[in-house]
Amino acid sequence: MEPTRRVFRMDAWRFTMSTLWLSILMAIIIAALLLTHWMSSGESPSPVDLLKWVSLPLLYLLMMGVWMFGASKLFPIDVDSTGIRAYNSFGRYRREAWENIESAMVRRIVGIPYICISTAGRKDALTVPVWTADFKEFVATVERYAGESNVLAQVLHTILTDRKS
Repeated sequence: MEPTRRVFRMDAWRFTMSTLWLSILMAIIIAALLLTHWMSSGESPSPVDLLKWVSLPLLYLLMMGVWMFGASKLFPIDVDSTGIRAYNSFGRYRREAWENIESAMVRRIVGIPYICISTAGRKDALTVPVWTADFKEFVATVERYAGESNVLAQVLHTILTDRKS
């Protein structure tokens, strides 16, 4: 018997690893700027100062990883035959019926790709992370319950098709 409600969570590990290059790049830029400053000022940097400043981006990566892991546990997305339960950009949960979904589009919130779902009579859009664990199953579940003509199902299917290319 098929479950009537499916719960999907963010793939925190995938997001953290995809931003690893950004943290390493930030560390290199900070190191280059500090070395340029110290060389032009004639100061000699201590290894502790250099390590402290270069490690800041890596500390940022660690904090983002912990935050994303926590968010993946605290903010699941529920999908069932009546609608979707997701959260807005303030972290408040709301359930919306499939027929209330007016538009869906991919947006980046602080550089993180989400699908923003606009619904009838509401100003605050629901947000669904594009990087959910088992994304293919998430798309199939939304298509099964909402129907392939639903705007959210169409946007999700487009993302899935783009990933295959």
